[in-house]
Amino acid sequence: MRIIHYALVDLGFKRSASPSTEEYIKNFEINGVIFPIRIILHDPFFVTKPSIILEEKPESLSLNIPHLFLDKHLCYLDDTGAEFDRYSPHQNISIVYSSLLHLLEQYAKEPKLLQEEFRRELPAYWKSEFSDYAFFSAEDADNLIFEYFERNDLKGNSLNEFIISDSPDTVKTWKAKRSQTGKVKFSGKALLIELPEDISFNLDEWPPNCFSDLEKWLSEEASNSTSQRFVSKLFSIISKESACFIVLKLNEMLLGVMLNYSQKNNKKIIREKFKTHKVVKRGKKTPIQISPSRMKALIRGLEKNEKNKGFSRLNVSDARPATIHTRNLVDQVDLSKLKIAVIGCGTVGGYAASLLYQAGAGTRGGNLSLFDYDILDTENLGRHYLGVQYLDENKAEALSNELIQLSGNIVNILAIPTKFPSYEIQNTSEPFDLIIDTTGDINFSNSLCHNMHRTNKPVPIIYAWVDAGGLAARALLDEVTPSKACYVCLKERQSDRSINERFPLIKKGQPLPSWIPKPCGIGGYLPFSTQASISAAGLAQSLSLDWVNKSATPHFRHLSLDKRVRHTKSGDIKPLKNCPCCQK
Repeated sequence: MRIIHYALVDLGFKRSASPSTEEYIKNFEINGVIFPIRIILHDPFFVTKPSIILEEKPESLSLNIPHLFLDKHLCYLDDTGAEFDRYSPHQNISIVYSSLLHLLEQYAKEPKLLQEEFRRELPAYWKSEFSDYAFFSAEDADNLIFEYFERNDLKGNSLNEFIISDSPDTVKTWKAKRSQTGKVKFSGKALLIELPEDISFNLDEWPPNCFSDLEKWLSEEASNSTSQRFVSKLFSIISKESACFIVLKLNEMLLGVMLNYSQKNNKKIIREKFKTHKVVKRGKKTPIQISPSRMKALIRGLEKNEKNKGFSRLNVSDARPATIHTRNLVDQVDLSKLKIAVIGCGTVGGYAASLLYQAGAGTRGGNLSLFDYDILDTENLGRHYLGVQYLDENKAEALSNELIQLSGNIVNILAIPTKFPSYEIQNTSEPFDLIIDTTGDINFSNSLCHNMHRTNKPVPIIYAWVDAGGLAARALLDEVTPSKACYVCLKERQSDRSINERFPLIKKGQPLPSWIPKPCGIGGYLPFSTQASISAAGLAQSLSLDWVNKSATPHFRHLSLDKRVRHTKSGDIKPLKNCPCCQK
């Protein structure tokens, strides 16, 4: 603390007369603007970063400025964006001071940057008036609906929640998985407004508190045409529903507005004045032309009757499949829209299917087909993705059910509780874009590889398996081309008919894990940790993503998980000249 004290004094701070806390004050003058700052030190080792308070906001600044909270605290540094060193207090103070100075200079000198910062962190300044959650899960922005329903959390507490989607089936699926308990409170149409990327904000009049504020902002800062389209669509929805959920979208950020004009006198006004069609001869209807100014005036009338209580701001979480499955794939294509087969839903296949789903498999029109004829037993639980609730269930069906439950959207994950018919590959492979073999069964994989190289319509196969008794994980992509090694190329066949590993696994003199036999006819097993299964599954996911992004190199990948295993470099390995599968 002595070092920190003198470091702050050297920077012009004075210690505040606070008997219980370590506080320092300083007035910064930048570009003629005075910023009275107070730093509160919670922890001399900076495990908790210091708090910084702007004690009085300068009159020259707008009502709303980025990174300033209502309690006067400044968000001067991202909690995860700085590395403090407990052994270098001088360096820690330097990081805090430079970050604070940079923020204050933006306030005093660079108003354009304030607009950029405001846009970048818009949801933080939306100031939702409710604790209710709203989730947006829709791909079709032209046919949006919403429902407001009651649900229970894991502790049994009753909560309210909005779901905005483009399909009644998706809404139904979402509510079922979110433990809906009561009736739907109300529902209706929703509306999405895409905002220009460079839209500006009047920081003295933000956020909007009523429809008039929102419409005025859209008219002035977006464009008058955007405002007119918004008002026209909103008028049409209110004429039928009395309510509308509005979603504002800016650079993938979502803000919500709930308009609800359902009071008895408003419903009467809507029936009488919100007419979009009139009846002509023989009961036929013809559209009524209503000017945008007339539409605005009518909606403002409803707003006046509600005394602005029909307008509510809500923060919206983006639950679209496209967002969920691509947010971690920077500049990458995900696995959605593809038809993928996973053969084997055991210890590797379970984790692989989960990782593939998280990368988009089975969504947005694609499907993920899971093949396995086996039943989940108690002995599988020690390293399987599935838990005790699925005992005595078919692994493919159980895994399909589990992955479907993870998604709030409708996903296409199919269970096929049979063996994959590798001998009928001509008919079986055609529906798929990619096949992933996680069986770890050399005999099956050899057969699959052999038959795929002899079909008229070959499909790429990724083989992922645990090797060296659980001490290594490997994966290979076979795109059925003569220039790269196939699965069979991983074994060298000698003239004396012996078969050896092309890339030996175990170092000389090191023992392999022991095979544990079981009663005749049941089969034995190799004991190894879940780490090996997850590593092999991770290789399957990374190869799948690289393949769909046309960068599947190296196509052979190796991970050593124990010092007994030789280091094998991953690479694009060439086929063996005498390979009986891909070279004959």
